[in-house]
Amino acid sequence: MLVFASVLLLTALSLCVVGLLRLRMVHASPYTNISVATAYNMITSGLYPDLVVLDVRWQYEYDGGHIYGAVWIPVSELDARIGELAGHENHEVIVYCKSGGRSVTASGILDSHNFTKVYNMLGGILAWQSAGYPVWIATVHNVNTTFNYDTIQAALDAPQTLDGHTILVDAGTYREHVVVNKNVSLIGENKSNIIIDGSGTGTVIRVDDPSYINIANFTVQNGEYGIFLNTSFPNTLRNNTINNNTYNFGVRTESIYDMRYHHDVDTSNTVDGKPVYWWVDQQNRQIPPDAGYVAVVDSKNITVRDLNLTKNVQGVLFSNTTDSMIRNVTVSNNEYGIVLHNSHNNAIFHNNLVNNTNQVALYESSSNTWDGGYPSGGNYWSGYTDVDLFCGPYQNITRSDGIGDTSYVIDANNTDNYPLMKPYGGPHDLGIVNVTTSETLVVQGQNLSINAKIVNYGANSEVFNVTAYANTTIIQTRTITLTNRNSTTVTLTGNTTGLAKGNYNISAEVGPVPSEIDTTDNTRTDGLVKLILQEHDIAITNVMPYKTVVGRGCNVPISVTAENWGNYTETFNATAYYNPENASGIPIETQTGSLTIGGSTTVTLTWNTTGVPYGNYAITAKATPLPNETDTSDNTLTEGWILVTVVGDVNGDARVSVADMVQVDIALGTRPGDPNHNPNADVNDDGRISIADMVQIDIHLGEKW
Repeated sequence: MLVFASVLLLTALSLCVVGLLRLRMVHASPYTNISVATAYNMITSGLYPDLVVLDVRWQYEYDGGHIYGAVWIPVSELDARIGELAGHENHEVIVYCKSGGRSVTASGILDSHNFTKVYNMLGGILAWQSAGYPVWIATVHNVNTTFNYDTIQAALDAPQTLDGHTILVDAGTYREHVVVNKNVSLIGENKSNIIIDGSGTGTVIRVDDPSYINIANFTVQNGEYGIFLNTSFPNTLRNNTINNNTYNFGVRTESIYDMRYHHDVDTSNTVDGKPVYWWVDQQNRQIPPDAGYVAVVDSKNITVRDLNLTKNVQGVLFSNTTDSMIRNVTVSNNEYGIVLHNSHNNAIFHNNLVNNTNQVALYESSSNTWDGGYPSGGNYWSGYTDVDLFCGPYQNITRSDGIGDTSYVIDANNTDNYPLMKPYGGPHDLGIVNVTTSETLVVQGQNLSINAKIVNYGANSEVFNVTAYANTTIIQTRTITLTNRNSTTVTLTGNTTGLAKGNYNISAEVGPVPSEIDTTDNTRTDGLVKLILQEHDIAITNVMPYKTVVGRGCNVPISVTAENWGNYTETFNATAYYNPENASGIPIETQTGSLTIGGSTTVTLTWNTTGVPYGNYAITAKATPLPNETDTSDNTLTEGWILVTVVGDVNGDARVSVADMVQVDIALGTRPGDPNHNPNADVNDDGRISIADMVQIDIHLGEKW
């Protein structure tokens, strides 16, 4: 018996040891007590991205004011609801209550569930408030559970939020990316004062798989996507303002079951101030002209025309829609320009598809017409790069007609046979595609001919005026008749007597014709004509010193540009001068140059500043009048200043200091034409900035005048 009792005692002791070992393995190190100051720093420092703040008070206490973002689980329910904290076992968890009593119990419960970083906030919310730290009143409410939350996403993610519940959101700005993945109603107090802001990234509201989701009374802004209906249907949207997103509104675009497009979205929803039109099961109607987004589902004989649709997931969406028209619609900067899903026998032409990430997306859609035949034409596609050299139904006649010479293939069953070369501008539309001149150098009194190539992009024959200009002076106006989808080159000629010598921009203008809407290409400026005189005439047009600050005794190159405005080849002399205050110019140097008829050349004159008094000098260049030259008013030009100072004074402050060394250091290693090159830092005049220039500054350090 004694042996048996001993065995039992040893067995019991062994079990106790094993139990203690197991207890030690299950229970992590004890929770840590922290002050409210430490808690505040942990919450606000950003060093703990997975930090959880746990409020274990009663609901009425939590609703009366809590730490922002706190998870609310009363201590009496913590054991049963511990699963709501799953995944945070190794993250920091700060626990608080009213004054510090209940949080001790809660911290022990977390410790028993193997939470490894539990912090008990001493003194509770009372100590928090006494320290001057803020408390928050929840602004998001589950009407069905009466639970309240600080963020919309927290309300949606709460296990207590179930399908069929309603989430009410108070006024305020919520910087969130909301994912709705339960069958709920998400209702804002008033869209004018409830803003969900994406802070410039992501999807502001994304609606996932569940059905029958209601979203109402929000301003949704500043995201990549505003409201995006992913795979959920049917959903109801009311009174939402969707603004300033890369793509304001839309649905998932792919080959999916047709019913996925069945939503109840009325015109109280707007994108950048324009209503959303989401039509289901409609016939024989036209989308109103104020539309900002268009979706047509299970419909027939719908007209979509004369619209500008931009910055949405889709510009125009057809699903299971037939015998309808999309015409004269500009869809731009959308993720998808036009989307057809299981839609057939639709006419889609005279539209402008501009800078959409995907111009068109087609799913099980064929037998759609993408052009109006010839000469009506198809659509304008930004990114279409073919040329327009031919015309006619087969594009085999040499002449431009505003239609690309090759088709725009969308897919095997959809082709635009006559893609437009410019955005569709309506049935009356003229444009000038180039302007050329017979000569680029014309002697005063001679004729100047300007050639303008004009295209009639419209559907009508037009009679219109063509005018050519030299700057603002009319060269000639002619009246032209041009048939539809045709082009011609018109020559306009005028005499240049009375025009002053100079450079003239050459331009041409057509029309506009009655009812023409797009006049942006009715005027074109191409090329430059130089008008010279039938005599000897030279001018100085530019004076450019290499430096603006030079040490006395050093050299300064001065570039002087001369231009020949006469009809003769010339040899000329150019002289540079420096001009002391209240004194006439003192010659620097004279150089001889040659000029072709109408040509220009640059000569370089060098100023040796030895003996020149310190000071600031205007630089003048003068061309000696030519034999028989009558206009000498432009033979002289004063342009630029040079400061003569002590050697090593780079910044021109009349003394040599460390500041000048800094200027050399910034430009060190550079030559003329390089970025950061500073000619004034070339102290020793060797054409580059180097240590040798630093040496010169060091030699003269401290000198001034």
